[in-house]
Amino acid sequence: MISKVIFFSGLLALATARSLNLQNNLNKTIVVSLTGFEDVTLEVNQRVVVEIPTDSVFNTSLTAVYADCKKQECYDVETSLTLHSGNLDPYGYPMDEYEINLSKGFNIPFRVVPISGMFCLELNCYNIDIIRQCPKADSVLNNDEIVGCKTLPKDDLGCWPIESSCRWYNSFNIFFDFVDYNQ
Repeated sequence: MISKVIFFSGLLALATARSLNLQNNLNKTIVVSLTGFEDVTLEVNQRVVVEIPTDSVFNTSLTAVYADCKKQECYDVETSLTLHSGNLDPYGYPMDEYEINLSKGFNIPFRVVPISGMFCLELNCYNIDIIRQCPKADSVLNNDEIVGCKTLPKDDLGCWPIESSCRWYNSFNIFFDFVDYNQ
């Protein structure tokens, strides 16, 4: 159950030791839902950055959909990102873990870029072929535009790597990147 709805139309800058920085590089508004450390839904306009402060230890799941897609089908297909902190590595250093989950299909392309961490990998999930190779029966359409795929190509998930972990860092940058699937 979503406990808060917050609408952002500009840059929100909050001072915090750790944060999730959402940057919408898409050509349309998206709705981002976070569950875990605090359940919140954000409407993030195009070309906007939103900073969300986090606790030093947190566990959250993030999903996004296009704001103009009001059909339930748009909400049934989602690429999700799970972020977890608080575990210790074998040397006693705090670790952050993050992974992409494609079990409910693929909709919005994104990249996850850790900041100031040790041995951290960027996660990418914005391969245009996921949508282009989607069987017509599994395509999710909104106003004649493909906005998601219920299944994934068997050969290539288009996301690399799917999961990673690294020593504690201050923030995640999460970029929702523009890809024109309909060209």
